[in-house]
Amino acid sequence: MCPKTITITIKFVSHLAAMAGREEEAVTLPAGNGLLDLLRNLAQKYGPDLAGYFLDPETGDLWPGVAVVVNNRLVASLKEAPALQDGDEVMLIPGAEGG
Repeated sequence: MCPKTITITIKFVSHLAAMAGREEEAVTLPAGNGLLDLLRNLAQKYGPDLAGYFLDPETGDLWPGVAVVVNNRLVASLKEAPALQDGDEVMLIPGAEGG
């Protein structure tokens, strides 16, 4: 029997953790949801300030200034994102800033 939900561990790194108010959280989604669904869930929960770090509103794809890592594998584009499974870990790592 297939599970109806999956639980994903999100790890926020650097100032994303400060913006989220936590370094880690578990998110439960319907089974079959993908990375975009997860990121939209986070955007809805935390608002546009945090969402602006990982979703490009013009393209609907990952913002180039963030590293999204699923189970220790860098995801360069939502088109390349693996299907999410129960127990997966997703890290959101902001790009380096400064000059």
